[in-house]
Amino acid sequence: MEEIGEQAQVVADLRNGLAGVKSILFDLRGNFEAEHAALIASVKSQEGTLAEAESKLKSLGVSAFNADKAINGDAANKKPGPGVSIQDNTLWSYDPEKALGWAMANRGTNCIVPESLNEKAYLIQLKAGVAPGDNTPGIKAVLAQDMVKALANG
Repeated sequence: MEEIGEQAQVVADLRNGLAGVKSILFDLRGNFEAEHAALIASVKSQEGTLAEAESKLKSLGVSAFNADKAINGDAANKKPGPGVSIQDNTLWSYDPEKALGWAMANRGTNCIVPESLNEKAYLIQLKAGVAPGDNTPGIKAVLAQDMVKALANG
């Protein structure tokens, strides 16, 4: 039992020491924030300005891609400008019965369908998903992490 009591004292001492150090850190952090309030405000302002500029650049990139896609279709340039790449994450869904019919008709040539497929259970599962014929557009612009390097490489 003496070992438990000694260890409890070690824990109590360490907790008290940590509380003291945290208190000092809290005071110093408060002093730092008060002393450097203008710098902290400047950082927050610049972060907001940067977020707006990045949003505008992404929007311009998507607009340029969509304009090019209207002319060139699937051959549209997915790098519409320096440091801007386009990702198309559009998710398509199809009528489950038509899709299954196509898969069964093309079994072995264009589509792999297991012999043990329970068609009725599979259709129930498909119908529980996305509505037939829906698509979720997912075109978005992604910016380079190192924009200076991207600009230098043109």
